[in-house]
Amino acid sequence: MLGAHPAMSCGTETDFFHFLAQAEVAALLDPGRWPEAAVDFLFSMVQAAEKQPVPEQYGLSRPQVTAYLRGREPSVVALLDAVVAPAMAAKGGHRWVEKTPRHILHLPAIRRAFPDAPIVRILRDPRDVALSTVKTPWQWAARDFPGALLMWRFCNVEGEPFCAADGHTYTLHYEELLREPEVTLAALCEFLGEPYSAAMLDTAVSYTSVNSIGERWKEKVGGPLDPSRAGVWERELTVEQRRIADCLVGDLIQKYGYGAPQPLRYAAITPDPLALLKYPEALTWLVDEGLRVWGDGREAAAAALFFGAPDRAGWVAGGPWQRLVAVARLRADLRRRVCRGLAVRWFAAAGEHAAAGVVNHLLGGVLRGCGAVQVETPAVAGYKQWRHNLRHNPRLGQFHRVNVADACLAAVA
Repeated sequence: MLGAHPAMSCGTETDFFHFLAQAEVAALLDPGRWPEAAVDFLFSMVQAAEKQPVPEQYGLSRPQVTAYLRGREPSVVALLDAVVAPAMAAKGGHRWVEKTPRHILHLPAIRRAFPDAPIVRILRDPRDVALSTVKTPWQWAARDFPGALLMWRFCNVEGEPFCAADGHTYTLHYEELLREPEVTLAALCEFLGEPYSAAMLDTAVSYTSVNSIGERWKEKVGGPLDPSRAGVWERELTVEQRRIADCLVGDLIQKYGYGAPQPLRYAAITPDPLALLKYPEALTWLVDEGLRVWGDGREAAAAALFFGAPDRAGWVAGGPWQRLVAVARLRADLRRRVCRGLAVRWFAAAGEHAAAGVVNHLLGGVLRGCGAVQVETPAVAGYKQWRHNLRHNPRLGQFHRVNVADACLAAVA
């Protein structure tokens, strides 16, 4: 819709800041290597599902990109401009739009490069997001409904603090766009400092640029808005899936105005909720017991779940003394809280309950001594790659930005 505005152009997703996070930026901007190193980088940007470099998706050749950058001073802005600005010029517009879902994980880097650029975040009911996500072939996306919910939660937790604090960020609700497109787009254009244009409602032309590589899940982009895409979960989710959604993202469903979750008790997770995808029996247990993975920061946990081998799963970190102190504190906290009725479950694959190593031995002994129920469950194939694809960014820390060394203690605090 933005690409259909006379003043703006929008092409296919670049994943630019995802690739940039893995590059030596100083080397790319080295005047002695400019623009050759920069051009090599831009043509190395190939999404996992495609074989064509991003500049070629915009109809650009290496000589064209090289010539463009030779006329610019080395900068991150010039790098991205070299891909998107020629399309803007060809259209006769004066602003370009870049849309990449995964850029929600790179908002601070975007703001450093473009301090005054408006950023538009689109919110949609996470249950509908999950139903849609599992139908895409994204390499970094989940392959099942719980995984898609946790992916959405992870991305939201990463992006929300920035969006709440940044004065140049605008949040638009997908459902409002479907219900009142003219009103919603007019408000967005006011934020962008552009006049509203009725042409934004006709995406038949701009669709060819946005989906220039023929991604099948974007086929509806060139057609009219479909109001039935709001609240899909009400028609398609099973009772079990609804309970899973309340368990994993119920707090955010309520926060963003998509309804109230059913009343559930809080269960603390170590090392983090993403581990539920490796041990699906644990998620089944949580749902059956009426538990959820999110808390309000004040309530006491009704249960504590631990996953995998303590050392390998990252229950504690730091030097030897820090790890031993963490073990001792966990032992004291668990014993006190177990006496108050805390249910403790330890889900692990074959061999992980008795993994070698001093920390594994000590933490395993602590859990067994506190009456933890040990559950041996086959680890899900592909979990490691899924987690890697989601976290494929050296900047990202642990889920919820938790210090790993304190993960165990947080589970029973």
